Amino acid sequence: MRVKDLYSTEPSSPWLYHYSSKAGFLGIFRTRSVWASSIHYMNDATEFAHAMGLVKAQLERIEGFEPAELADFKRIITSQLESISRIYVFVFSLSEQSDLLSQWRGYAGGGGFAIEFEWERLKRVAGRQGFLLGRCLYRTDQKEAVVKKMLKVAQEVYWRCVRQGAGREHVAGELWKRFVQDFVRVSPLLKHYSFHEEREWRLVSRPTNMDAPEVDYREGHSMLVPYFKLSLEDESGGMPVSGVVVGPCPHPELSQNSVVNFVQKSANFKQLSARCSQIPYREW
Repeated sequence: MRVKDLYSTEPSSPWLYHYSSKAGFLGIFRTRSVWASSIHYMNDATEFAHAMGLVKAQLERIEGFEPAELADFKRIITSQLESISRIYVFVFSLSEQSDLLSQWRGYAGGGGFAIEFEWERLKRVAGRQGFLLGRCLYRTDQKEAVVKKMLKVAQEVYWRCVRQGAGREHVAGELWKRFVQDFVRVSPLLKHYSFHEEREWRLVSRPTNMDAPEVDYREGHSMLVPYFKLSLEDESGGMPVSGVVVGPCPHPELSQNSVVNFVQKSANFKQLSARCSQIPYREW
């Protein structure tokens, strides 16, 4: 599987869902934007490390090198992996699942919402801001296939440079342009199998400078957390939102009524589908 194949797959349904707390929901509709999180500051701190671990494991199995060249190739790739922490990539998470208990627990809190996005419109809007829409991979064989392909391409780049008599700095530079650029696009989509029920899709940014005007900071639990303000407005000023799912709460009908009134008044939506979760409410 090639890197670009990860971003050419399409969801089977017209909609994808973003689970949000009440505060997050209000912010999204009032600002007509979402906050894409830096991959280094995601709730699951092991996500980036998981992708790096897959690459390092495949490096130990790679073939086609003499011992000296293999050692050199591995040193370059390992060094570049360690420096990737200085590259900022931002992601916005969505799910194929519109009413999933683990998502309500993890991201919506008591009385949150799942925003229903028309993914084709969302993809166009985000694409103009440098984001690609890709499906997360959970199965080991799929993830290993992607990593093997990345390393095979990197190996070809390495050998081409060596045949041309290039110095080590030039070789490292060429690998950085190809391997690292592939890795920062792929790594946000490689997730541990334990999360597979989420059936997650992600909008993934290009590598972004921290001084970009769209980058700002929010208060985290123990630090300031960078985010990318991703506008949801299309050319006509509309947003790619078609509905809302009201999360489990003590008074779902009242919540459904208030959310429709809020969206119509504050976000100028004339019609919006709103329905209640079928999961019974309880204090988790």
